[in-house]
Amino acid sequence: MEALYNNIPVIASNVGGIPEILKSDFALFDPISAELKRKLADLAINKDSLNELKKLQAVRKQELTFDWTQKIFESIIGDNNS
Repeated sequence: MEALYNNIPVIASNVGGIPEILKSDFALFDPISAELKRKLADLAINKDSLNELKKLQAVRKQELTFDWTQKIFESIIGDNNS
């Protein structure tokens, strides 16, 4: 998650809770070394794939960002958008 928040492209195996964090099959691979090599080669060779990964993860980063200051302000003052 730290890499995601620092705008570093993230790929990860599709096991455990990782798929729930990344929410994109595009960033996931089977935990087999051949799959990791394939994913890395695709991202290294195909700049469109790398740009797509960055775009998807920028959206996910926004979804995971939580601003406590804003939430407290809204609970005290009220949300003026409603």
